Amino acid sequence: MQAWGLRMASILLGRVRSGAEPLTDGKGVNDTYVGLVDVEGFGTTRAYIKDLSPLQLSNELLAAVLALRVGLPVPRPILAIANSKDLAAKHGPQAMGETLVFASTDEGAQSAMLMIKGGQLEHPRLQEMLSVWPAIHSAVAFDCWIANGDRHHGNLLLKDGGIFLVDHSHAFTGSAWNAASLAKDPAVRNKLAISIRATINDDPMFQSFMNKVDQCQSLIAAVDLSKEFLAAHTNGLTNADDLTALLSYLTNRRAKISALVAAELGRPRLT
Repeated sequence: MQAWGLRMASILLGRVRSGAEPLTDGKGVNDTYVGLVDVEGFGTTRAYIKDLSPLQLSNELLAAVLALRVGLPVPRPILAIANSKDLAAKHGPQAMGETLVFASTDEGAQSAMLMIKGGQLEHPRLQEMLSVWPAIHSAVAFDCWIANGDRHHGNLLLKDGGIFLVDHSHAFTGSAWNAASLAKDPAVRNKLAISIRATINDDPMFQSFMNKVDQCQSLIAAVDLSKEFLAAHTNGLTNADDLTALLSYLTNRRAKISALVAAELGRPRLT
């Protein structure tokens, strides 16, 4: 670990053991494996391991740290080292025959895509589950804040009526953002908000939902972004100028969350 200059923060640090197997559901766009990771200070855990580009790795780490900070249910994130003898990783940062990869703890949950076969976010069963999920307001606000347009039924994990949010490699407007693209403030649709629009079908329900989104916006506004960027180990994974632009982008976007959510729900607020 010392070779990478990493220190423990919100992100766990680990090393991939040999024997990880490719995830074979055929639905992912990234190289994903299931295997064991030795985590510093916590022992060995079963985890999902993703071989990502440096920017996508940075996206996953930062989104996980921010989600944890605002109390959202996400598997514990792990920044892991994979030796080329143990895992044929090829996309992440490399040094001395080893690659940095993103891993997340296996929470024993199952993808909504597999549990509700053939369904999308708009599937009636999934809509019903989302509408009564206590964290739905926070999740919608969070996806709006981090400009995550890639939320779909494949990155919601279901367990005992609860839901985990996973797969944020395309957050912050996408998997190839930079300072110049963020400056254009591209429109990003909030698929989670759109999917539950039909379940918020009268003014009292809308006002109740938005009151909770307002509370989430206040919570997000209190996040010390500079501190969280450091906790996510994004330095060295992303260009410094791009990180500065992202920090500014997320800082400014906080004040827009409620208005953006209301618009996605089809009931723009009067200002």
